[in-house]
Amino acid sequence: MRKLAVAIIALGFLWISVQIAPSQTDAQEKLAPPVLKQANVHEFGCGPCMIINTLRFLSKDREFDWSSLPGDSDEARAKRIIDVYGTRDSTTYEGKQRFSDGFDGMSCRDTVATFQDLLSDAGDPFEISGTFLEKREGESLLGHLNRVHTLFKRSLDSGLPVPFAIRSFGAKIDEVKSRYFWYGLSQHFVTVVEVQEQLEENEKGFKFEFVDSDTGKREFGYICFDEARNFSAIKGNTETYEWLSDRPFLQVIAPSLRLQTNKLGFHQRSIMTANFGIFEKQIVDDLATKQSASDVADNQRK
Repeated sequence: MRKLAVAIIALGFLWISVQIAPSQTDAQEKLAPPVLKQANVHEFGCGPCMIINTLRFLSKDREFDWSSLPGDSDEARAKRIIDVYGTRDSTTYEGKQRFSDGFDGMSCRDTVATFQDLLSDAGDPFEISGTFLEKREGESLLGHLNRVHTLFKRSLDSGLPVPFAIRSFGAKIDEVKSRYFWYGLSQHFVTVVEVQEQLEENEKGFKFEFVDSDTGKREFGYICFDEARNFSAIKGNTETYEWLSDRPFLQVIAPSLRLQTNKLGFHQRSIMTANFGIFEKQIVDDLATKQSASDVADNQRK
Protein backbone atom coordinates (compact mmCIF):
# COMPACT_ATOMS: atom_id res chain seq x y z
CA MET A 1 0.00 0.00 0.00
CA ARG A 2 2.84 2.36 0.86
CA LYS A 3 4.50 1.74 -2.55
CA LEU A 4 1.20 2.44 -4.27
CA ALA A 5 0.87 5.74 -2.42
CA VAL A 6 4.40 6.77 -3.39
CA ALA A 7 3.69 5.90 -7.01
CA ILE A 8 0.48 7.94 -6.98
CA ILE A 9 2.32 10.92 -5.47
CA ALA A 10 5.09 10.64 -8.11
CA LEU A 11 2.53 10.53 -10.88
CA GLY A 12 0.89 13.58 -9.37
CA PHE A 13 4.15 15.55 -9.48
CA LEU A 14 4.75 14.42 -13.06
CA TRP A 15 1.25 15.59 -14.08
CA ILE A 16 1.85 18.97 -12.40
CA SER A 17 5.22 19.43 -14.15
CA VAL A 18 3.69 18.58 -17.53
CA GLN A 19 0.90 21.08 -16.93
CA ILE A 20 3.25 23.85 -15.75
CA ALA A 21 5.84 23.54 -18.54
CA PRO A 22 3.54 24.58 -21.42
CA SER A 23 2.20 27.56 -19.47
CA GLN A 24 5.73 28.79 -18.76
CA THR A 25 6.60 28.43 -22.43
CA ASP A 26 3.45 30.26 -23.42
CA ALA A 27 4.31 33.06 -21.01
CA GLN A 28 7.80 33.39 -22.50
CA GLU A 29 6.39 33.50 -26.04
CA LYS A 30 3.93 36.20 -25.01
CA LEU A 31 6.84 38.31 -23.76
CA ALA A 32 8.63 38.08 -27.13
CA PRO A 33 7.78 40.85 -29.64
CA PRO A 34 5.53 39.82 -32.54
CA VAL A 35 7.18 39.22 -35.92
CA LEU A 36 5.58 41.13 -38.78
CA LYS A 37 4.77 38.98 -41.82
CA GLN A 38 5.19 40.63 -45.20
CA ALA A 39 2.32 38.70 -46.82
CA ASN A 40 0.06 41.06 -44.86
CA VAL A 41 1.87 44.13 -46.24
CA HIS A 42 3.31 43.70 -49.76
CA GLU A 43 4.75 40.88 -51.82
CA PHE A 44 8.10 42.68 -51.98
CA GLY A 45 7.81 44.42 -48.62
CA CYS A 46 10.65 42.67 -46.78
CA GLY A 47 12.59 45.96 -46.44
CA PRO A 48 9.84 47.99 -44.72
CA CYS A 49 8.81 44.94 -42.65
CA MET A 50 12.43 44.43 -41.62
CA ILE A 51 12.50 48.03 -40.31
CA ILE A 52 9.40 47.40 -38.18
CA ASN A 53 10.79 44.08 -36.90
CA THR A 54 14.11 45.74 -36.03
CA LEU A 55 12.35 48.45 -34.02
CA ARG A 56 10.24 45.82 -32.24
CA PHE A 57 13.38 43.99 -31.09
CA LEU A 58 15.29 47.06 -29.86
CA SER A 59 16.58 46.72 -26.31
CA LYS A 60 14.49 48.36 -23.61
CA ASP A 61 16.85 51.32 -23.27
CA ARG A 62 16.38 52.07 -26.98
CA GLU A 63 12.60 52.39 -26.99
CA PHE A 64 11.12 53.78 -30.17
CA ASP A 65 8.40 56.46 -30.21
CA TRP A 66 5.70 54.58 -32.10
CA SER A 67 3.45 57.66 -32.09
CA SER A 68 5.81 59.13 -34.71
CA LEU A 69 4.71 56.41 -37.13
CA PRO A 70 0.89 56.49 -37.22
CA GLY A 71 -1.06 53.27 -37.61
CA ASP A 72 -3.04 50.97 -35.36
CA SER A 73 -1.03 47.87 -36.31
CA ASP A 74 2.44 46.91 -37.49
CA GLU A 75 0.97 46.06 -40.89
CA ALA A 76 -0.43 49.58 -41.18
CA ARG A 77 2.88 51.10 -40.05
CA ALA A 78 4.85 49.11 -42.65
CA LYS A 79 2.42 50.21 -45.35
CA ARG A 80 2.90 53.81 -44.20
CA ILE A 81 6.67 53.38 -44.62
CA ILE A 82 6.02 52.35 -48.23
CA ASP A 83 3.53 55.17 -48.87
CA VAL A 84 5.49 57.99 -47.19
CA TYR A 85 9.18 57.09 -47.25
CA GLY A 86 9.11 54.65 -50.16
CA THR A 87 7.82 57.33 -52.53
CA ARG A 88 10.79 59.62 -51.88
CA ASP A 89 13.59 59.95 -54.44
CA SER A 90 15.80 56.89 -54.64
CA THR A 91 19.39 57.21 -53.46
CA THR A 92 20.26 54.28 -55.73
CA TYR A 93 18.31 54.68 -58.97
CA GLU A 94 18.22 58.09 -60.62
CA GLY A 95 14.74 59.31 -61.48
CA LYS A 96 12.99 56.58 -59.49
CA GLN A 97 11.42 56.31 -56.05
CA ARG A 98 12.79 54.19 -53.25
CA PHE A 99 10.15 51.47 -53.24
CA SER A 100 9.29 49.67 -56.45
CA ASP A 101 6.24 47.50 -57.00
CA GLY A 102 8.36 45.44 -59.34
CA PHE A 103 10.82 42.70 -58.45
CA ASP A 104 13.31 45.06 -56.82
CA GLY A 105 11.22 46.16 -53.83
CA MET A 106 13.70 48.38 -51.98
CA SER A 107 17.48 48.46 -52.53
CA CYS A 108 20.00 48.22 -49.71
CA ARG A 109 20.97 51.92 -49.87
CA ASP A 110 17.34 53.05 -50.10
CA THR A 111 16.49 50.92 -47.09
CA VAL A 112 19.22 52.68 -45.09
CA ALA A 113 17.96 56.11 -46.21
CA THR A 114 14.37 55.17 -45.33
CA PHE A 115 15.33 53.82 -41.91
CA GLN A 116 17.42 56.92 -41.15
CA ASP A 117 14.62 59.28 -42.22
CA LEU A 118 12.18 57.42 -40.00
CA LEU A 119 14.54 57.60 -37.00
CA SER A 120 15.13 61.31 -37.57
CA ASP A 121 11.38 62.00 -37.77
CA ALA A 122 10.93 60.11 -34.51
CA GLY A 123 13.58 62.27 -32.83
CA ASP A 124 15.89 59.30 -32.32
CA PRO A 125 19.48 60.56 -31.95
CA PHE A 126 21.51 57.66 -33.29
CA GLU A 127 22.87 57.56 -36.83
CA ILE A 128 23.02 54.36 -38.85
CA SER A 129 25.35 53.21 -41.59
CA GLY A 130 24.87 50.56 -44.26
CA THR A 131 27.82 48.52 -45.42
CA PHE A 132 28.45 45.71 -47.88
CA LEU A 133 30.07 42.78 -46.11
CA GLU A 134 32.51 41.67 -48.80
CA LYS A 135 35.99 40.35 -48.06
CA ARG A 136 38.60 43.10 -48.22
CA GLU A 137 41.72 42.96 -50.34
CA GLY A 138 44.35 40.86 -48.60
CA GLU A 139 41.93 39.75 -45.87
CA SER A 140 41.97 36.07 -44.93
CA LEU A 141 38.81 33.98 -44.80
CA LEU A 142 39.08 33.78 -41.02
CA GLY A 143 39.81 37.51 -40.73
CA HIS A 144 36.72 38.23 -42.82
CA LEU A 145 34.60 35.99 -40.60
CA ASN A 146 35.91 37.57 -37.39
CA ARG A 147 35.26 41.11 -38.67
CA VAL A 148 31.65 40.38 -39.62
CA HIS A 149 31.01 38.55 -36.34
CA THR A 150 32.45 41.51 -34.42
CA LEU A 151 30.15 43.94 -36.25
CA PHE A 152 27.08 41.85 -35.46
CA LYS A 153 28.09 41.24 -31.84
CA ARG A 154 28.88 44.87 -31.05
CA SER A 155 25.63 46.05 -32.58
CA LEU A 156 23.57 43.55 -30.61
CA ASP A 157 25.47 44.35 -27.40
CA SER A 158 24.58 48.01 -27.93
CA GLY A 159 20.90 47.08 -28.06
CA LEU A 160 20.43 47.44 -31.82
CA PRO A 161 19.42 44.31 -33.80
CA VAL A 162 21.09 43.99 -37.19
CA PRO A 163 19.07 44.64 -40.38
CA PHE A 164 20.63 42.14 -42.74
CA ALA A 165 20.36 41.55 -46.50
CA ILE A 166 20.95 38.03 -47.82
CA ARG A 167 21.53 37.52 -51.53
CA SER A 168 21.30 34.30 -53.52
CA PHE A 169 23.05 33.13 -56.67
CA GLY A 170 22.76 30.15 -58.97
CA ALA A 171 24.93 28.56 -61.63
CA LYS A 172 23.75 27.73 -65.14
CA ILE A 173 25.39 26.77 -68.39
CA ASP A 174 26.23 29.09 -71.26
CA GLU A 175 25.23 26.94 -74.23
CA VAL A 176 27.39 28.95 -76.66
CA LYS A 177 30.59 28.89 -74.60
CA SER A 178 29.84 25.50 -73.00
CA ARG A 179 30.68 26.68 -69.51
CA TYR A 180 28.82 27.46 -66.31
CA PHE A 181 28.47 30.96 -64.93
CA TRP A 182 27.00 32.59 -61.82
CA TYR A 183 23.86 34.73 -61.96
CA GLY A 184 21.80 36.56 -59.34
CA LEU A 185 18.56 35.04 -58.05
CA SER A 186 17.08 37.14 -55.27
CA GLN A 187 17.69 39.31 -52.20
CA HIS A 188 15.86 39.31 -48.89
CA PHE A 189 15.98 41.45 -45.72
CA VAL A 190 15.79 39.94 -42.23
CA THR A 191 16.67 41.18 -38.74
CA VAL A 192 19.40 39.41 -36.76
CA VAL A 193 18.49 39.35 -33.05
CA GLU A 194 21.22 37.11 -31.66
CA VAL A 195 24.63 35.63 -32.53
CA GLN A 196 26.82 33.22 -30.62
CA GLU A 197 29.14 34.91 -28.15
CA GLN A 198 32.43 33.90 -29.73
CA LEU A 199 33.95 31.64 -32.33
CA GLU A 200 35.36 28.37 -31.11
CA GLU A 201 38.92 27.43 -32.04
CA ASN A 202 39.06 26.32 -35.69
CA GLU A 203 35.39 27.20 -36.17
CA LYS A 204 34.62 28.52 -39.64
CA GLY A 205 31.31 30.20 -38.92
CA PHE A 206 28.86 31.33 -36.26
CA LYS A 207 25.24 30.62 -35.42
CA PHE A 208 22.72 33.43 -35.69
CA GLU A 209 19.05 33.90 -34.86
CA PHE A 210 16.88 36.14 -37.01
CA VAL A 211 13.28 37.24 -37.44
CA ASP A 212 11.95 36.78 -40.94
CA SER A 213 9.01 38.63 -42.44
CA ASP A 214 8.63 35.85 -45.01
CA THR A 215 7.74 33.19 -42.42
CA GLY A 216 6.63 35.59 -39.68
CA LYS A 217 8.80 33.66 -37.21
CA ARG A 218 12.12 33.60 -35.41
CA GLU A 219 14.49 31.43 -37.43
CA PHE A 220 18.07 30.12 -37.14
CA GLY A 221 21.06 29.90 -39.43
CA TYR A 222 24.82 29.76 -39.76
CA ILE A 223 27.17 32.31 -41.37
CA CYS A 224 30.42 30.75 -42.54
CA PHE A 225 33.14 30.60 -45.18
CA ASP A 226 33.78 27.74 -47.57
CA GLU A 227 37.35 26.47 -47.76
CA ALA A 228 36.57 23.87 -50.40
CA ARG A 229 34.82 25.64 -53.28
CA ASN A 230 35.19 29.08 -54.86
CA PHE A 231 32.39 31.28 -56.18
CA SER A 232 31.66 34.77 -57.51
CA ALA A 233 28.98 37.21 -56.34
CA ILE A 234 27.64 40.70 -57.01
CA LYS A 235 28.30 43.79 -54.92
CA GLY A 236 25.87 46.60 -55.68
CA ASN A 237 22.42 46.88 -57.25
CA THR A 238 20.77 45.95 -60.52
CA GLU A 239 22.06 49.07 -62.31
CA THR A 240 25.41 49.72 -60.67
CA TYR A 241 27.25 46.59 -59.62
CA GLU A 242 30.47 44.64 -59.90
CA TRP A 243 31.18 40.94 -59.88
CA LEU A 244 33.67 39.93 -57.19
CA SER A 245 35.51 36.63 -57.22
CA ASP A 246 37.43 34.41 -54.78
CA ARG A 247 34.71 33.84 -52.13
CA PRO A 248 33.92 37.56 -51.81
CA PHE A 249 31.15 37.14 -49.22
CA LEU A 250 30.47 34.80 -46.34
CA GLN A 251 27.84 32.18 -47.03
CA VAL A 252 24.50 31.84 -45.23
CA ILE A 253 23.04 28.45 -44.41
CA ALA A 254 19.48 28.56 -43.09
CA PRO A 255 16.89 25.80 -43.59
CA SER A 256 13.95 28.23 -43.71
CA LEU A 257 15.33 30.46 -46.48
CA ARG A 258 14.53 29.90 -50.15
CA LEU A 259 15.39 33.05 -52.15
CA GLN A 260 14.43 31.19 -55.35
CA THR A 261 17.10 28.53 -54.84
CA ASN A 262 14.24 26.03 -54.51
CA LYS A 263 13.34 26.69 -58.16
CA LEU A 264 16.66 25.37 -59.48
CA GLY A 265 17.23 21.87 -60.75
CA PHE A 266 18.65 19.34 -58.30
CA HIS A 267 21.94 19.35 -60.23
CA GLN A 268 22.42 23.14 -60.16
CA ARG A 269 24.67 24.73 -57.59
CA SER A 270 23.34 27.66 -55.55
CA ILE A 271 24.59 29.80 -52.67
CA MET A 272 23.26 32.42 -50.27
CA THR A 273 25.59 35.22 -49.25
CA ALA A 274 25.84 37.58 -46.27
CA ASN A 275 25.55 40.64 -48.47
CA PHE A 276 24.76 43.82 -46.52
CA GLY A 277 24.25 44.98 -42.95
CA ILE A 278 22.97 48.12 -41.23
CA PHE A 279 24.72 49.17 -38.02
CA GLU A 280 25.03 52.21 -35.82
CA LYS A 281 27.52 54.48 -37.59
CA GLN A 282 29.73 54.85 -34.52
CA ILE A 283 30.29 51.09 -34.37
CA VAL A 284 31.28 50.92 -38.05
CA ASP A 285 33.62 53.91 -37.68
CA ASP A 286 35.26 52.55 -34.51
CA LEU A 287 35.92 49.17 -36.09
CA ALA A 288 37.29 50.79 -39.26
CA THR A 289 39.67 52.93 -37.18
CA LYS A 290 40.94 49.91 -35.27
CA GLN A 291 41.34 47.96 -38.51
CA SER A 292 43.34 50.81 -40.07
CA ALA A 293 45.61 50.98 -37.02
CA SER A 294 46.13 47.21 -37.22
CA ASP A 295 46.99 47.43 -40.93
CA VAL A 296 49.56 50.16 -40.23
CA ALA A 297 51.14 48.06 -37.50
CA ASP A 298 51.31 45.05 -39.83
CA ASN A 299 52.98 47.13 -42.54
CA GLN A 300 55.52 48.48 -40.07
CA ARG A 301 56.37 44.93 -38.95
CA LYS A 302 56.91 43.97 -42.58
